[in-house]
Amino acid sequence: PIDAEAFISSIFAGHPADEHILIARQLTANSGGFTHSCWGGKAVRSWMRPTSIGALYFNVSTVRQPQEEGGRWRRRTRDCIAAYVLVLDDVGTKSKPVTVEPTYKLETSAGNFQWGYRINPCRDGDFYSAVVKAIANAGFGDPGAGGFNRLMRIPGSVNIKPGRNNFVSTITEWHPERCFELEDLAKQFGVVPSACHVSRVTPSPIAGENNQDNTDDMDHVLMWLKQNGHVI
Repeated sequence: PIDAEAFISSIFAGHPADEHILIARQLTANSGGFTHSCWGGKAVRSWMRPTSIGALYFNVSTVRQPQEEGGRWRRRTRDCIAAYVLVLDDVGTKSKPVTVEPTYKLETSAGNFQWGYRINPCRDGDFYSAVVKAIANAGFGDPGAGGFNRLMRIPGSVNIKPGRNNFVSTITEWHPERCFELEDLAKQFGVVPSACHVSRVTPSPIAGENNQDNTDDMDHVLMWLKQNGHVI
């Protein structure tokens, strides 16, 4: 089976030394809060132990190291550098049938999957988020799941949601050789890439001082795409 280390190493293969992979842990399903740390760090190593509890996720984009020594790792939009994967959630239950074969399929609960598409690094957060929104708006995945700073499960993550019986996320299909240009991938889902090159029209809200960062969902992008009919 593909474990978390092989998974992360492949998805983020070749990332520059000044880009860091962010891992998040959620201890309880109803807490809503996440604790963040850097892949390879002491905290993440402890989270990966078989005796550890909680659900584990990775950020789809690499992040900057905290400027202050001992500062908190965060995943606000302004902390993110480049997206390395686009992930569809709820395939098999809520999403309409997907015909574009992915890099990986991860079963997150019985019969429910995340399909991930490894992409050449995308540093344009607005464009990436707009493509994610447009694909979701076309019926593939969850429209409210966020974009550049989105958290997705890693292999071995325990599903602590009620009724999931602590289901352990497992890779069921693995094709690391499949890597896409984001614009080409958008076209395969019927999205017009040129329509997604939009500028931010509202400032990013600043996250509060708590365990859960603001997800900067950029709802204005989804509204703009809907109003202008840029999903075919």
